[in-house]
Amino acid sequence: METGGGDSHTCALERPETAAALADYRRTARRWATVAATVLALAPTLVALDAVPAPIGVQAAAVAAPALVLAVRARLLAVRMRAALTRAHWTPCEAVALPTVWGRLHVALLDPATDHLWVVPLHAAKTRQHLAIPGASGRLWWCGDPAAGGVLSHPGGAGLVWSGP
Repeated sequence: METGGGDSHTCALERPETAAALADYRRTARRWATVAATVLALAPTLVALDAVPAPIGVQAAAVAAPALVLAVRARLLAVRMRAALTRAHWTPCEAVALPTVWGRLHVALLDPATDHLWVVPLHAAKTRQHLAIPGASGRLWWCGDPAAGGVLSHPGGAGLVWSGP
């Protein structure tokens, strides 16, 4: 099977672009988790000390709690991405984005080796879904197992998105 970009890397994470994209994803998730946990921890204390009015403290905590959940989820997805990227190489696939009524984007991938069509759902925030929409070439790179999940990227291996069941 052809590897992404025609190179000889044994795993996708050996590509410098992919390693940098994963490090950036992990760093961003860690930053959001730290900020959300800090706001969540400080809000009650600041209200108790009358440093901020109670409604503002409650609103800050109400925003920080779901942000912390999303950040922890992103950190867990980064672990899954790293595992997938170390187990396999990039496979260039013909791809089509399939938006749904409920807004969760799915991507149809055509395996070049078997001509099998996979449809995988994205696990990404709306702000990252554009990374899984094929460009003019109609191709995306895939690394992983469609039954267990994997990573999608535009050709080059940067801008990673987790997809799968």
